[in-house]
Amino acid sequence: MATKKTQQIIPTLMALALGGLSGIIIITSPLFSFENDNSIFVFAGLFLLVYLAMMVQVVVHEAGHLVFGLATGYRFSSFRIGSLLFMRENGKLKMKKFKVMGTLGQCLLLPPADQDGKMPKNFSYALYNMGGVIMNILLCVICVLLYLLLSYIPVLSELFLMFALVGVYFAITNSMPWGIGDSTNDGKNLLLIRKSERAKRYFWLQLEINGRQFEEERLCDMPSEYFPMPDKEEDDVLASSSMLLVYFRLVDKGDTVGAKALLSELLAQNIRLMPVHKALVTSDMIFWHLLDGEDYAHLLSKEQKKYMSAMGGSLSIVRTEYALALLGDKDTQKAAKLKAKFEKVAKTHPCKPDIEIERELLALADAKSANKF
Repeated sequence: MATKKTQQIIPTLMALALGGLSGIIIITSPLFSFENDNSIFVFAGLFLLVYLAMMVQVVVHEAGHLVFGLATGYRFSSFRIGSLLFMRENGKLKMKKFKVMGTLGQCLLLPPADQDGKMPKNFSYALYNMGGVIMNILLCVICVLLYLLLSYIPVLSELFLMFALVGVYFAITNSMPWGIGDSTNDGKNLLLIRKSERAKRYFWLQLEINGRQFEEERLCDMPSEYFPMPDKEEDDVLASSSMLLVYFRLVDKGDTVGAKALLSELLAQNIRLMPVHKALVTSDMIFWHLLDGEDYAHLLSKEQKKYMSAMGGSLSIVRTEYALALLGDKDTQKAAKLKAKFEKVAKTHPCKPDIEIERELLALADAKSANKF
């Protein structure tokens, strides 16, 4: 198993290699010349093509998850590229604005279920997980063939070569079975699921719960067996995410004491969380400390502030910022602006149960401010 340091170095080296190879293709292009006064514009234009190639590969990757998922019994839930998210609402396809820090896209489907609504014994997970990588490789092969067939057309052939290089990068970085640091990817998920029947169940449950939320079902209304608490020895991202679902269900049930206690325990254990998730739950812990009138300075580190600033479009982050302004800084004007920001974000947020829960938590902050909590 690769060390954490190796996990961080390899993707960085691959990104540098991709940038270097792209640069070589650009400066060897017939359009580019150091003696040409317009060379900087040509250089910028060709690098825009690199960006275009990356976005095309993102769309192809997520489309791969969609196609192979639907082909193996999954049902459509949501499809996101950048901040544009497509989902079904009242039987119609709707477009929402929703961004997840650290991701360029995401395709989440409802998993197959048996007649009792549970995970089937022959639950298919490999093709859904690796569908994106398969599509990246397929497009890469097509681009290489087009590059070879059209090598006599300089600019066009180089464009196909660029697409192929980006495709190789996407295929490798998404299939590496260790992800990057404490983050996860398709290959890492597949490895965890194959190693453990419990991990397979966590994966199925997380997809099922997400899909039900998009169908406007709240966590507190879902079956309790959907929220198993993993053992402390299960130190992986899928188990940690399941632990967080137990926490979020306690929040949804209005058990603020139990939710805070569990979150304190999970953070104390330093469970393996993706950096974005860790920032989100740390933000929640700041919120609970504010409600209880406790010191939160140790939680609001420089790194945490950086994450919260980058995730300013998240409902839970805006809710905590509102509580910080109202209860921490006693700044009612700033709090009013943040509440307006919350309403603006809520208008385009795709998950109605999330909005309902966050409004209830905002009300707790208001009650605390009015000495009613």
